[in-house]
Amino acid sequence: MNTMIHHHRDIGSFNFRIGAVILKEDKILLCKTEVDDYYFFPGGRVDFFESSKKTLLREMKEELNEKAKIVRLLWTIEDLYTFRGKKTHEISMYYLVEFLDKDSKIYDLDKTITAFEGNVKIFFQWFDMKKLSDMKIRPKFLVEKIQNIPLKTEHIITPELEHQKLWLEY
Repeated sequence: MNTMIHHHRDIGSFNFRIGAVILKEDKILLCKTEVDDYYFFPGGRVDFFESSKKTLLREMKEELNEKAKIVRLLWTIEDLYTFRGKKTHEISMYYLVEFLDKDSKIYDLDKTITAFEGNVKIFFQWFDMKKLSDMKIRPKFLVEKIQNIPLKTEHIITPELEHQKLWLEY
């Protein structure tokens, strides 16, 4: 039974997603599926009645077989984008995360780790933080934000949502 908070309608989709920002030295862990042409932050969709923190810890265990520690919340994001031709409204939270096993194979900065989400392969790789602007990463606006990790949680509303009228017209 699928219990993820994800809703499809004719006009588009809604997602509630949690992302992990995982750093090691001057590198960041990103992933991509075998079917997409862009990288994204590890994580996944929230299940009904599950906290965002539990979601993230579950996703790290499911996808990487790693126990993780949440350091702190970095960003809450209200985003609107097009995915595979459909408009998507996404609410997301991004946490700074560390793996509990400091000697884990995941910290081998030169290796690609392959995991599965159902039947789809996901490739996890470490990338140089200074070279992220040359890559296709989603959400794109986090490429700049990741260069200066905030000291306090930031709430980001993407321009497509920020510039909407704040009143209803009848």
